[in-house]
Amino acid sequence: MTLDLSTMATAASIAMDAFSVSVCMGICHGGLGRRDALTLGGAFGISQFGMPLIGALIAANITGFLNS
Repeated sequence: MTLDLSTMATAASIAMDAFSVSVCMGICHGGLGRRDALTLGGAFGISQFGMPLIGALIAANITGFLNS
């Protein structure tokens, strides 16, 4: 059950995209400071990074279960 480079690259690119969009939305929201905008961006970035990895691990487990 290993994660290949393409899965890691996809997860990283989605996380960077979500982070940048979240930071921009947080800054444009007027009432949020830089720290709040970075916190919002970090939360979205981390969750978007983890979702493809979790999906790959679940798919690998299901594939192993179905093949046995």
